[in-house]
Amino acid sequence: MPMTIRITSSSARKKPALGDRRYLKGRKVWQVRLPRQVPQGMPFAGAWLVSNGRTLWRWVDEGSTEDWYTRGAYGSQRKTPGP
Repeated sequence: MPMTIRITSSSARKKPALGDRRYLKGRKVWQVRLPRQVPQGMPFAGAWLVSNGRTLWRWVDEGSTEDWYTRGAYGSQRKTPGP
């Protein structure tokens, strides 16, 4: 009986992007992915934080005061309609 070698590769992981959404069942709330920013009062305040050439991301509750993306402050780039 001949030996068969089967090589498979998994699909590439989706890169994180501005506006990605997830639902937290426990809290029953939607969250949106936003870039981490340099805090106010520091040089370059508001600039996106980067580590090794990659943007650092954080999850924020959709509709909260920290969520500037879905409030329209970033234009109309929202990917999906609201819940």
